[in-house]
Amino acid sequence: MPVSSHDRYGRPLITVACLKCGLYRNEPLPTVIQLQAFHEIEYRRSYKGSRTPSQKHLLRSKRLAAARLKALRPYLPAGSAVLDAGCGSGEFLGALKAAGYAAQGLETDPEYAAFGQQTYGVPVVSAGLLEAQFAPQQFAAITLFHVLEHQPDPLAVLRALRGWLQPDGHLIVEVPNLDSPHQHPAKRFHFAHVLGFTPASLDYACRLAGFAIIQSGSSSFSRNLLRVLRPTEQPFAETPLPA
Repeated sequence: MPVSSHDRYGRPLITVACLKCGLYRNEPLPTVIQLQAFHEIEYRRSYKGSRTPSQKHLLRSKRLAAARLKALRPYLPAGSAVLDAGCGSGEFLGALKAAGYAAQGLETDPEYAAFGQQTYGVPVVSAGLLEAQFAPQQFAAITLFHVLEHQPDPLAVLRALRGWLQPDGHLIVEVPNLDSPHQHPAKRFHFAHVLGFTPASLDYACRLAGFAIIQSGSSSFSRNLLRVLRPTEQPFAETPLPA
């Protein structure tokens, strides 16, 4: 069902909603290859106005990283291996390393990946989420901050991360909330955000990918959704969401 014909900047962008699962998506949906090429070269230039992080960005990102680490420590065993998937310029990696974690990053943009590795002394793999190769059950925790909405196949991404996660580990996901009442409808859609999640559709995707939801939360004004997940062997039936 069509819901919008323009993006947040007023440029043409068709967004549709799935009546079965409640998910929003761009129409047509870009391919994985198209999106990877965009995120490797153009995303930061179009979204941030620069191919390298600004001082303003770094200051804000460091503050956010410290707040995230403080909030999420109960799900990050001390000294454990933690992967920040879609780590950007690496401020959360720096906070993890300073707190004694065996941190590692994954970032599509090669310039941001190199910046994070060189600045914080943490290994960063420059690859897409479905290209990267990690050992099964390598990590006690994986974080995925504002990445899933950029992925045309969220179930494939979540299942890949599940394979890298220890059986009792945690996957921590944060995405924008399209159900937030505190965001203007005309500002909700963006070319790079090929998917749009509501609380119900995010939970549905997480369960279909083989996760139990340990904690649900949201940021101020409900602008973002946070889910703490754990792998489960319990099968989840693929049924439509309630209207």
